[in-house]
Amino acid sequence: MVLTAPPVGGGALQITRLLHTGTPVKKGDIVFEFDPAEQRYKLEQSRSELQQAEQEIGKAMADADVLAAQDKVELLKARFALRRAELEVQRNELVSVIDAKKNELALQHAKDSVAKLQQDLESHVASGRATVRLARRSRTRRSWPWIRRRRTSEKMLVAAPMDGLVSIEKNAGMDEMGQGMSMSDYRAGDQVRPEAPLRR
Repeated sequence: MVLTAPPVGGGALQITRLLHTGTPVKKGDIVFEFDPAEQRYKLEQSRSELQQAEQEIGKAMADADVLAAQDKVELLKARFALRRAELEVQRNELVSVIDAKKNELALQHAKDSVAKLQQDLESHVASGRATVRLARRSRTRRSWPWIRRRRTSEKMLVAAPMDGLVSIEKNAGMDEMGQGMSMSDYRAGDQVRPEAPLRR
């Protein structure tokens, strides 16, 4: 069975460890591994972006809660002012015409304030929920690269899919003088392209 270098994006992969030809292996034994530095770097980048998305969700939820609490306090104050204005209007028969008119205007203003604050509260709740939804979608988008890169990072260790003996493929590359083709066995330190066959 041919084992290949992992299918990762980017340039060549560097072999850091591999078993020699004729080495017996059991299913699951590591046959060869590649330098995981670049994959780990990309994984950390994705992890950082995912953590940032989590923080954005937390912030959106906290901001929505704070705004809702403020709106409720303002609405409570407005309802108290409305109740007081209603009580003042009930005294209109006992006050001058001018004061009675002022009381009626104050009552209408209090009613308008309560209605506006009620609309603001509903609008802010809807807006807060929308912001949280967007932040969660952003986290979902950012989670896919992290999952993909985590899987890629795990592929830097290539295990035997069955019991058997290792047989090294030939590395068709340039010789030490940079001329011609050498057909030496793959060894630690060699670079290979993704999905290149290495062992069987």
